[in-house]
Amino acid sequence: MSLNEHTMTELIYEVDTFDKVYNLISNSLDIQLDKYDFQLCRFCGENNPDKFKSVAHIIPELTGNKELKYFNECDNCNNKFSKYENDLQLFGGIKNILAGIKGKKYPKHKDYKHYFQAYNSKNGVIFKSLKETGALDFSDEKISIKSETQKFKPRYIQKAFVKIALSLLPKNELKKLTKTIEWLNNPNDDFTPSNHPMFLLIERENNIPLRKPLALVYKRINDSNSPEFTLVFHYSFFSYQLFIPFNENDENLDYSKLILPLNPGVITDNKNFKEVAFNHYYMTTLKKSRLTDYFDRLTK
Repeated sequence: MSLNEHTMTELIYEVDTFDKVYNLISNSLDIQLDKYDFQLCRFCGENNPDKFKSVAHIIPELTGNKELKYFNECDNCNNKFSKYENDLQLFGGIKNILAGIKGKKYPKHKDYKHYFQAYNSKNGVIFKSLKETGALDFSDEKISIKSETQKFKPRYIQKAFVKIALSLLPKNELKKLTKTIEWLNNPNDDFTPSNHPMFLLIERENNIPLRKPLALVYKRINDSNSPEFTLVFHYSFFSYQLFIPFNENDENLDYSKLILPLNPGVITDNKNFKEVAFNHYYMTTLKKSRLTDYFDRLTK
């Protein structure tokens, strides 16, 4: 299954209604953590202080987050979610290297198809070419790279993003997301890929990378036939938007004609404020997948 296959009856993108449908309710810049829930795991209910030894983060370190730590995620959940975050790093491919972002350590990228490796260091990006394939082209005027990602599980990418959204949501909103949390907690869930529209990932790429990530959660404010919650996430060269699945408040939506308002920050070039092309991926499968990635930049 390709990441772009789907058979949904009708999926309607709207590019000029986002602010009429959604209101910002939480973001990573000014999130206020509830001190009364300190060491009470938001995802499994664990409250034994001895089970909170690891340092957890609302947003993965690999995206450049060093400061925003999380004290409502137990060690067991932290270890479980790290699997999703590892695949998120693989999903970013060569662009994670080129962005120069350091997580716990500098990321590495191995391209087995084009026979090269790339990694970051304090001295910059290092490329090691094992065979000439034409995938790397560095000239005085342009940098051109063709690369294949390492294998990742698309549904793990979706879960990595949903975990960020659930961490940012106000506590009173979680009651309607019991099924979401149950799904998140099961790495090998038995969900049947049935073209679930909430498994859609919108992506566009920016010319200049962000060194620090930004996450924003929006809530539906009218009776539009749209999901109640959407996450917008910016990091590295990427801007993403996705919708939170298994919300009991979304059970009465007409999924055959679902309306998905797209955030202007995801579909607009911030430099000239024009709408730009974006990708969409269907992240239903647990089968490991790869993507081919391109990076072309003028140096002058």
